[in-house]
Formats: sequence, C-alpha cells, structure tokens
Amino acid sequence: MMRSRPQPVRLSLGIGGRSRSKARSARSAQLFGAVGMRSERRSGQKLWQRLRAPLQILGALAVLLVINLYVLYYRHGTSLPALLKQAETGRALSARLSGPVGTPPQPSRPVRKPKLLPPLPDFPRIVEQPLHASDTLSELLSRASVPPRQKGELETALQGVRDPGGFGPGQSLTFFYDHEDRLQAVDYRLTSSLAYHLERVQTGSADRFVPVKQTQPLVVSTQRIEVKLDGKSDLLAAITRVGETPALAARLYEVLACEFNLYSDAQAGDRLRLLVEKQHLGERFYRYGRLLAVEYVPATGGARTRRLRAFLRSEGSPVNAGAAPGASQHYYSDNGDSLTRSICKAPIQWSRSSRPAQSSQPVLAGERGRWALDYQTEAAVPVVAIGGGKLRLVPGRAGKPQTVFVVHPGGLESSYGPLGRLARGLTDGQNIRQRQVLGSVATPTGREPPHLRLQVRAAGRIVDPSKLKATREPGVPEAERAAFVAQSNDWAEKLARSDEPVIARAGESR
Repeated sequence: MMRSRPQPVRLSLGIGGRSRSKARSARSAQLFGAVGMRSERRSGQKLWQRLRAPLQILGALAVLLVINLYVLYYRHGTSLPALLKQAETGRALSARLSGPVGTPPQPSRPVRKPKLLPPLPDFPRIVEQPLHASDTLSELLSRASVPPRQKGELETALQGVRDPGGFGPGQSLTFFYDHEDRLQAVDYRLTSSLAYHLERVQTGSADRFVPVKQTQPLVVSTQRIEVKLDGKSDLLAAITRVGETPALAARLYEVLACEFNLYSDAQAGDRLRLLVEKQHLGERFYRYGRLLAVEYVPATGGARTRRLRAFLRSEGSPVNAGAAPGASQHYYSDNGDSLTRSICKAPIQWSRSSRPAQSSQPVLAGERGRWALDYQTEAAVPVVAIGGGKLRLVPGRAGKPQTVFVVHPGGLESSYGPLGRLARGLTDGQNIRQRQVLGSVATPTGREPPHLRLQVRAAGRIVDPSKLKATREPGVPEAERAAFVAQSNDWAEKLARSDEPVIARAGESR
C-alpha cells in the first residue's frame, strides 16, 4: 500500500502581505472608533434632551428664590420685619390703605381731579331760572324762549345729567346768549358744589350740547377794584395789570358811553374804582356777575375836573348788569339822575375790537356842509345805533356793502355804512334800542382801509354829529329815590375805602 506524500504548505505572507494586513486592521480600527464616537455623541444628546427641561425649571426656581429672599428679607418696606412693624402700629400697608394709628387699615379711593373749565366770556344776556318741584324741562325751555331745534338738543343733553329725583329747591338753570341772541351755553346747578356746564359745540355737521361736570363749590363775592391809567388809551392795559380780563374794561366803557369815551378821552393819572360781583369755582375765577358801582376820578390838573359816579339800580337789573350794549340805562348818578342820554357817542362796539385804543378817535370830515364822523377800525367789528328809533333799510345788491338808517325822535336821522353784514333778524320799520347792534364793518374791496362813516341829518340837513345836543333820560322815580340814594351812599363808602374787604354773599363763603 503506498503512502501519500504530504504536500508542502505554501506561505504567501511576505513583506507586502503583512503591510496590507496592517492597513486593513488600521482602517477597521478607525471605522469602529468613528462609529463608537458617533454612538457616544448620540447618547450624550439624548441625555441632554432628557435633562434640559428639569434644569430650566430648577434655574427659574432658583431665580424666584433669590427674588423672594430679597423682597422678604432685604428690601426696605416689604421685608417681613418691616411688614410686622407696620401691622403692629396699624398703619397703611400700601399707598391705597389708610387709617389712624392703632386701627385696621382702610382702603382709600383715588382722588380724581375735576376737569377745570376756563373762565366764561362776558355774555351780553344771561337768564337765571330757579327750579321748583312742579317744573318740567319742556316748560322751562319754552319759558326761556329756546328755539325748537336747540330745545331738542338741550333736552337730550339734560336728560343724562338731571337729578333722578327731579327738579327741586336749590337747583337752577342759567342760559347764556351771545351778541346775536343765540343760546351758546347752559349751567345746570344741583347744589352749591355740584353742577353741569353744557357748552354748544359743533360735532360733524350738527351742533349739540356737551356737558362737563363741576364739583367745586360756587362762591359769589363782591370785590373792590382800583386801576390807575398810565397814559391816554391805557384802559385795557390798566385792567389787565390788576389781574382782570378785558371784559371788565368793556363794561366800564358801556356804562359811561353816554358821558364820554373812556378809550380816547381818559388821561394819564386818572383813576377808576369799581365794585363788581365775581363768581369763583373753588379758588378759580369763573365769571363776572353784576357791576354794582363805578367811580371815575380825574387826575389833578387834567382836562376833566368833574368826578363821575355810576350806581346800578338793583331793582329789575339783569344778573350780568353792565355786560350788554346800552348798559348805561341801568345806572344813575349819586342823586338818581340817569346816565343815559338820547344820543350817545361812538357807534362802534369797542369791546369787540382788538385795538380799540388806536381806533376810537373819529375824524371829522366835511365838505360844503356835508359833515360826517369817520372811524378807522377793523373789519367785522359790530356797529351800534347811537340812539333809539325806527330802522330804515335801503335795498342793496347781495354781497355788497350796505348803509342802514335809523330815524330818531325829534327829526333826527343817522346813517351807518358801509356794513358788510346786517345783524340777524333786522327788518325794515322795526324799533331799535339805543346801542343795539345793527351790523358789522365791511371788508374793504380796494385800497381804502376798513372804516365806518356816521352821518346825521336834522330836519333833512346834514349836521356835525359831534355837536349834537342830547337830552338826559328820566332818572329814578321819586317814590324809589330815597332807597336808591341810601344804597348808593353805602356803595360810595366802599369805593372810597382802599382796605375794603371782600364781601361774601349771604349763604356763601369764600
């Protein structure tokens, strides 16, 4: 039996084979290392995602813990020791809690500051109506001659603010009318410290009354005021220097309008003393009441030497006596003589002019006996009648300046022109009061400045208006003169005393 010969084993591992094997081993190690690193990274990310939310919560709790420790133990006023000390004394725990020492703190309501109204303008007509339990709103507005359209607007506005219990004693309605007798504002007073001021404002294409609540007490007082004129035409500046409004200067002018022109005739050193009622809401001036007395004291050595006094006749006088054109009809001298004459001076309502001092002196123009007084003034300033009479209107072209005529008793006739706009409601042949507004100065169409020309005819002939002789109107009736003189003497004493205190009206306090 023959034996097989063993085959020789061939070794293929040489130097080149060993190097390739090592390279493969290195690549395998790198591959396994990269896989291991990626797996470790993934496991770390998964661990962070699991721990992220708890760590954020722990961080927020740590911040809150630090804030609470600061507020409760270190911050002044809110720390536990400070709170315990406040609780022991019973004082306020915050700005909204108050109370006396030793008592539990009480909540205090925040104080709302009331809306402050500016002072009211000097309305020429004011009507005050006291209210009674039996009054109805419709009857009150009809009694005050409120036009139908405004009546509906006012009823709507007042329904929202009127007393739920209805009208009663102590309540009043005050109506304020402008120079064209249009209702502009209403005061509804419920108590001495509660009222509503309803102002007529334009909202869109319609007008309505907007109420503003007033919670300050109404104080009515009588004050003595004295001014000294530093020069000619210084009336407005002198009134402003003592803290009053130009409306008071307009009242002084109207009261003395038939005696002389305060804007142009007064001289340096002249003095004016007056007693006037003033209304305040709290400590703030609201509006003027009645102008009770005026004393004009000329300077020593001046052109005028006669002292002039004017006293209001209280019986039947309006609540704002002195404010309306023609106010002189309510005032009399010491002995009861009227301060109103049949013909007054200037036909311009200087209280509505922005520069009355510069334009109040007329220029006398005359040619072949055709005399006229020419007043240089601004456009749109109101023109008033120098005396009462019947109105005569001459038809003119629409949009063109017009001239109007007033026929006075005694054969006098006055003409005023050019007027750009006539006063509302004027009709031919109607009766005109002295110093009633006829219209306004026209805007010039050429180089000529705005002006008013006053011309007067006597028995058909044109005369010099500055030389007209006017008769004085009747004074206080003899049956009432003793009471008037007693009242005027009392007011004269108050005018003469420079230390005269403020006089509060009965039932009111300052």
